[in-house]
Amino acid sequence: MKTNTSDNNSPKIQMLLTYAGAFPFVFFAICILFDIRNLPLFGNVIHSTTIYGLIIASFMAGAHWGQQLYLKSKPKLLLQVSSNINAIVLWIGYLNLYSKSFIFILILSFYISVKVDYLLYQNALIKREYFIFTRIPATIIVIVSLLITRIYI
Repeated sequence: MKTNTSDNNSPKIQMLLTYAGAFPFVFFAICILFDIRNLPLFGNVIHSTTIYGLIIASFMAGAHWGQQLYLKSKPKLLLQVSSNINAIVLWIGYLNLYSKSFIFILILSFYISVKVDYLLYQNALIKREYFIFTRIPATIIVIVSLLITRIYI
């Protein structure tokens, strides 16, 4: 019997892509720790951190919106409302707050996002392996990196 190797590799690819998405947060936090404020290609490290955080946090909100499209269960309304509120708060925060304050909004957004995923996990809507071995560690990496950045800017 032939197995579909793409299905077997999918969790590995998800994990790899998730951690690759967390890498810029770590990289920029290390730059801030070493007082590197500007980089070729990226420009201002703090600005790059906030704009990248805005993109990724908005992506996560969009992912939650997408998940609700196929649900008929209780989390559907939560995903609709939380994803929209998250995206709007991120947008308004980015436009109106100084970087240090906006990074706090990013931290809250990533924390709330993983809490929403926990609810999805509890309702068997996302796999245990993904939640435990990918989602939680990647979120911790991102939040710790953002905390370091926030403290040292």
